[in-house]
Amino acid sequence: MKGVQRLTKASLLAALGVSVALSGCSQESASGGSDGNAGGGNGPKVKLVFWSHQAEAFNDNYKKMIDSYMKAHPNVEISYQSFPYDVYNQKLKASFSAQNPPDIAEVFGTWVPEYSKNGLLSEVPGGEEAGKAYYEAPLGGFKWDGKLYG
Repeated sequence: MKGVQRLTKASLLAALGVSVALSGCSQESASGGSDGNAGGGNGPKVKLVFWSHQAEAFNDNYKKMIDSYMKAHPNVEISYQSFPYDVYNQKLKASFSAQNPPDIAEVFGTWVPEYSKNGLLSEVPGGEEAGKAYYEAPLGGFKWDGKLYG
């Protein structure tokens, strides 16, 4: 990965509290510049790194979503890693400082203001539509300066 990359996501998870969607990726992927539009597997090989904190229920579901996504997009390979909660945020911050963040990361709503104001997260594409599909309370933590981030 070159330079500090922004994490993006193309859609919200049904449970927005985990704020990661597998259909998004950084503006430049680890594969050397893909825009993240996997297109059902017809494009070039894309390798992504996905990080989250360790929580069995989340991890099991993330693995199922990853497997499902890779099955639907055979040109996409997602390497999933989870970390103990008490060190996860520090590890994520260190990865940005080293200019080597994951392509996809679980970001908690309480972290969004800090990461967004420092330019480390991108606005959620279609965030206005997501605002219509979900209650304001779950979305509130993922907003910064009136825009939905993740």
